[in-house]
Amino acid sequence: MLIRLQETPIDVGEVHALISGTDSGAEVVFSGLVRRTSEYGVIEALFYEAYAEMALSVITKIAHEAMEKHSLRSVAVIHRIGRMLPGEASVVVGVSSMHRHDAFAGCSEIMDRVKAEAPIWKKDVFPDGEKWRD
Repeated sequence: MLIRLQETPIDVGEVHALISGTDSGAEVVFSGLVRRTSEYGVIEALFYEAYAEMALSVITKIAHEAMEKHSLRSVAVIHRIGRMLPGEASVVVGVSSMHRHDAFAGCSEIMDRVKAEAPIWKKDVFPDGEKWRD
């Protein structure tokens, strides 16, 4: 298992390498990307801030629970913090399991829960200002 917050771009190949193995029949990797627009307008950048120690603890708990619930063999979650530009990955979640249904369900659950439960905050940066998101 790998759980990490980082300021540098995410290497999706690293995530694939971490979850790959001959004991798995399925791998799912999700990349959350910075969009160019939001309901508030054109985005120049996103800025993520986290309460790092708590975020890592919460994400680790989420990963362990998903591993048990969905029979996952491996999990990797990397979330960026700091400034990101449109097109960059802000979060990557990768899982492996024996079967594709478990891999898809586990990956989706981890991403949904990280977004809802981890103390990570997002600010949209626009040409004319900034807005912290809920």
